[in-house]
Amino acid sequence: MTIGFVQSAQASPGTGTSFPISYNTPNTAGNFLYCTVFLQAISTTCTLTDSNGNIWTEIDHRDSGSFSIWHFYAKNCGNGANTVTVTQGTSVVMRMGIAEYSGVDTASPIDNFAQSGAGSGTAISVGPMTTNFDNELFILTSRWTPTQTFTAGTNYTTRETIPASAVFAFEDFISSDLAGSQTGTATLGGSAAIASLMVGVKPQQSTTPSILVPNTTYRLYEYLYTC
Repeated sequence: MTIGFVQSAQASPGTGTSFPISYNTPNTAGNFLYCTVFLQAISTTCTLTDSNGNIWTEIDHRDSGSFSIWHFYAKNCGNGANTVTVTQGTSVVMRMGIAEYSGVDTASPIDNFAQSGAGSGTAISVGPMTTNFDNELFILTSRWTPTQTFTAGTNYTTRETIPASAVFAFEDFISSDLAGSQTGTATLGGSAAIASLMVGVKPQQSTTPSILVPNTTYRLYEYLYTC
């Protein structure tokens, strides 16, 4: 099955310990939900719940300087309008982005994930990351300072910049590549301190059982006619 982008949204609610963010249209049952979070703090807890009772699992997070970035997923989601609530342990500035995708494996969707090395500049790069499945979805989320414009990498599509002045963004790439090695890239409009996370998400795997065809013996008959 081919993975498809459904929708995304973003919010910059301000300072606090818990804020909601809603999908613009109802989720479709069985889809894959993604959330990325920026906190103006490090070494704090961060958890997600939503109004449809989906279970959200942390993929990875990174502390960098005076902030942290996180990403989470919910597999095989429920149907209907949905508001995600992000809760963390310290009253700090929070920004969030969410997305929904179809065609993702409903049992074990996460293949691999990676972080960028510490550094600054204009080039965002995460990987190379080893992938184990063909035609994966790659989501890359980045935070940088100071404010810069954000340009998606080759084959990638920017889904949200948070806020629009751009200190935080995420992009995705629904690939037609074979399993192997993948590097996520993007470019900033000026030099900045950068931290990034990337995840590889696998498409729905076939559950159709193989049908074994028994060996079939064909017997040739020879007829002799005498005239």
